[in-house]
Amino acid sequence: MEVGMGQFRNGMPRAARRLIPLALFLFLIGILGASCAYGGAGTMPAPSQEQAATEEKEAPADSAKSEEPATRTVIDDTQRPVVIPSGPLRIAVTDAWMVELLMACGHTPVARPQIPDEHIYPAAAKDIPEIAISHSAGPNLEQLAAVQPDIVLTSSTFGRFAGPIAAALRIPVLIFNVNSIEGILEKMDTLGTLAGCEDEAQNAKSELEERIAEQHQDLPDEGPVVFGVFGTSESFLAFTGQSYLGNMVEHLRGRLTTEGDPPYMYRGIPDPAYTPFSLEIVVERDPDVILVVRHGGPSEAREGNFDSLYANPAWAGLRAVQEERIYELSEWLYMQYPGPRVIQAMEELRPLLYPDAQE
Repeated sequence: MEVGMGQFRNGMPRAARRLIPLALFLFLIGILGASCAYGGAGTMPAPSQEQAATEEKEAPADSAKSEEPATRTVIDDTQRPVVIPSGPLRIAVTDAWMVELLMACGHTPVARPQIPDEHIYPAAAKDIPEIAISHSAGPNLEQLAAVQPDIVLTSSTFGRFAGPIAAALRIPVLIFNVNSIEGILEKMDTLGTLAGCEDEAQNAKSELEERIAEQHQDLPDEGPVVFGVFGTSESFLAFTGQSYLGNMVEHLRGRLTTEGDPPYMYRGIPDPAYTPFSLEIVVERDPDVILVVRHGGPSEAREGNFDSLYANPAWAGLRAVQEERIYELSEWLYMQYPGPRVIQAMEELRPLLYPDAQE
């Protein structure tokens, strides 16, 4: 028992105490060996050549992506700078002409205005979600929010609703107008850039320019004197050269009776596309051709206005009325849809101005 008890100090056999230094030595050797195998203590294994090459390729792309601006600034037709998202956009529109122009440029909007089926163009646009819209209330905000647009495009017709739309949906709203053939071509560039389809827009624009040039061929130096009247259930307005129809007449070298007349005031804001209607002035200028556009669907009030005008002896005595050169035009083709179908409109209008030139 004495020998057995003497082999322990602090509860440990002396033989075991002799092995401790050896065990520590071997443990340290193992750590050093592992460190050498991995290129130094605390470092990760070096990447393979394939991994290094992959990282080099990915680094510039990530860097370029991080440098791409998240937004850009666009100046709309009211000269407002509007900040919009960069990249592909979900575009909602409040005007029918915007649908046709965007689709001609290769981009389908996520929402369009609710209009009669027979006036939806192109046919593929019938599949686009529609939004109820009116002059008094603007677009239906719930329907607009449901399509989750990135931006909304509207015109001056609904421009007073741009602020409420932007505030309610927290998205940018751009106001654009087209009142001329030149404006159509300009907006093809603008909308093509907005929608990210510049190449398709440029191709469509070039083709349209060629077809417009064809309509300018073989025209006389001086065309007929033309008066254009726009009729609603409330009143009449006269087209000027700054309206879409008026500009088209001038492209075909017609001479408008309203040149130089003051602009129509709409809600206190001048609208140079129209001038107040005056039968006395029309009689004084006695046009060769009268073009009539009726606004909206048939109504008792609107038809009553036209019946009263046509029954007026002063109107009935006009040269154009006497010679049966008074023509009614489609509101949709000559007012609501400035776009690629301007060719169809010009092809219909030209023989009305120059009947003797037709075979």
